Amino acid sequence: QSEKHLEIGLIILDAIFEVLKAKIEAEEIIKNGLKFKTIWGKAVAAETNNEMYMHLAQEMGYHVVVSKDPKKGHIRIHALPKRGIDFTKAYDNLKRSDPDATWYLHSSRALLLNGSSANPDMRPTRLKLDEVIDVLKEV
Repeated sequence: QSEKHLEIGLIILDAIFEVLKAKIEAEEIIKNGLKFKTIWGKAVAAETNNEMYMHLAQEMGYHVVVSKDPKKGHIRIHALPKRGIDFTKAYDNLKRSDPDATWYLHSSRALLLNGSSANPDMRPTRLKLDEVIDVLKEV
């Protein structure tokens, strides 16, 4: 059983190492991200597919976190629902700015998506990251 325990331990250590690498990368992404102000508070945006980025940015006090997948072009706009943030106006403005894209506003109103692994038929936006930021600033 010692070999089995060692094998499981090494798998866990590998997983921890990957999480720590992702966190360090996320810290750099946030440091170099596009910072801006919204009516809801401070925000950060970046082109990345690092999953840790959004969570870490929220932990660091960013009220709005935007990510654009550099390969697929999908946009994710996150906020913590308990802060009372409502992306409905941003959703309407983004749909108007890019009617061909598929936008999804979560029932919490604190999550706005353009692209999802759950819906592979979603069409990515043609808007650049700075154009999405402008929409969020204007709300």
